[in-house]
Order: sequence, then structure tokens, then C-alpha cells
Amino acid sequence: MQSIDELRNNLHSIMQKGRANLTQDEKIECDILCATIYEAEGKRVQAAQLYYVTSIAIPSNLNKAVLNCLVSSATAKKYNLLQIFLRDKRIQESILYQFIQKNYNLKILNQQDINLFQNAYPFAQISDEFLQHNILASANYYKNISVQNIGQRLNFSNEQVYKTLEKMILEGTIKAKIDQIDGYVTFENEPINQIEHFCTNLYSLSKELK
Repeated sequence: MQSIDELRNNLHSIMQKGRANLTQDEKIECDILCATIYEAEGKRVQAAQLYYVTSIAIPSNLNKAVLNCLVSSATAKKYNLLQIFLRDKRIQESILYQFIQKNYNLKILNQQDINLFQNAYPFAQISDEFLQHNILASANYYKNISVQNIGQRLNFSNEQVYKTLEKMILEGTIKAKIDQIDGYVTFENEPINQIEHFCTNLYSLSKELK
């Protein structure tokens, strides 16, 4: 497996010609190199976008696109990309279609959903992005909820839930107050429609993916 520096050197070597002078195969190679670098750096949405762009030429990249998108942090680009996935006939035939729907529609995930994900990606680790997802989803369904309730749905400890809640509050992802004495979190935001909250202009993202 190549290091990030080696990948960057390969990318630089190809791009010296100027993108306008590259063959279609070279452009695809550049996009894949960029996607691999993004993935290694933890820039999951950017990686997912490029893997998706190249998935027509290289069908196996569709799985990489879906995986990177699902384990990325909650951002407008993530939910726009999920919306694009749901319109893709290849994904509509996938065993993950309903799982992607639940992520896009901010439905609370349970262990059965995670088992489905792990069946599709047996080597993927369950990241706290799924915990973030469930916290956001809980804000749509509950005014307040116990930290234990949030964690036990996906087998996260109370400590992990507190840490993720604090991070999301500091980043402004959610507005909430934590009562560590009683073990509850109270959401301050009104119940919202996920699409309205997260999605920016779909057309502009579609242009990015071209």
C-alpha cells in the first residue's frame, strides 16, 4: 500500500501535463488518487464524491463512495450526496438502500441497522459518526432523552455519548444542555425537517461531482 506522500507524488507527476491535456483514463486516475488521499486524511465526504464520480468507469468505487459517505460527519454535502445515492438505480438495488434512506431521513439507527452495515462492510469500524447521527435524529423526536438511551441503541458507553455531545455542542451542530447528574440531555432546537436543515443547493453539488 502506497503512502500519502507516494500518492501525492504520483498525482503531481500526472498533473504536470495540465488537466486539459490529460486523457480520460489519466483524469480518472487523478480523481482516484485524490479520493485515496482524501480518504487517508479522513476527509470522507470529499473522498466519497470522487469515488462516486469514477464509479461509472470503475463500478467497485461505488462501494467506496457509499462507505466514505456513511461514516463521514454530518454536513450539508453528506446529505446532498446521500440524496444523489438514493436516486441511483445501482444503489436502489443494494442491500444498503434502506440503511441509506434512514441516514438521509435522520431516522434513529438501531443495532439491526448496524449489523446490516457490517454485513456489507465487514472490515469497516463503527465510528462515532453513527452516534452523531442518532443524536441528531433524537433531537427531532425528543425534547429530552437519557444519555444511556442514546448510547445503548448502538452499544456506545455513556462516556462516549457525553464526549460526542460535548463536541457537537461546541461545533454548533446541535443546541443542547447536558445534565450529567441525572444523565439527561435536553435539546433546545425545535424539531426540524432534516432536508431543510442540512441540504444546500443540490444543483451546486451536482456540478461539483461532474
